[in-house]
Amino acid sequence: MAERVVAVLGYSGRDTSKLHPICAGRLAHAQELARDGETVILSGWARHPSGTSEADLMRNAWPASGVVLVSDRTAGTTAGNAANVTAAAEELGASELVVVTSRWHRRRVEILFRSALRGRRVRLRVEGVPGPSPPAVLARELVCLAFVPFQLLRVRRATARSDILRPASPPATLERSNREARMAKKKPSKAELEARRRMRENAERTRQLAEKAQAELDRRRQQ
Repeated sequence: MAERVVAVLGYSGRDTSKLHPICAGRLAHAQELARDGETVILSGWARHPSGTSEADLMRNAWPASGVVLVSDRTAGTTAGNAANVTAAAEELGASELVVVTSRWHRRRVEILFRSALRGRRVRLRVEGVPGPSPPAVLARELVCLAFVPFQLLRVRRATARSDILRPASPPATLERSNREARMAKKKPSKAELEARRRMRENAERTRQLAEKAQAELDRRRQQ
């Protein structure tokens, strides 16, 4: 069981070839939060058909670490983020979901994610990261807040039919780093060896759960 899952919500502008500063700030905060062996879900679509998805841009920017990365490349709205991420967290067996977004986005994220988690035994914590807050972005967020009731309907419909996390190519890519190999160059103590053994076992269980979650979601889509 993955006790805690961290999720990062993507953000992009017109240029989809590089990470937007707002998204980079969210990613940096998630890197500080994530611990070895945990799963991190990177959620965000490609704004343009020929562009790179926010999930892939975040994956490319994530430094080598002992976490398991899962990419959701299909969520194009906050409602989509909520439906995809919460379903994946449940399939992973998470008891806690930590969602990282911007401070100005936090309120709407909390409303939509709590709705998606209704009836599920997963605790929610939303981290609002300080960072760029252009007036146009803030104005758009105020408009979006006014339409939250409609977004809630979309979340409930998506979670009800489980039409989420459409497989990418490769589907929901999992990535583990070689940090343990680099650490092995040092002569470890018995306590360190035992801690690494437990970390490897936990990471492997988390990876297997992630693969099982993706397979189950794919099966539901085909029904």
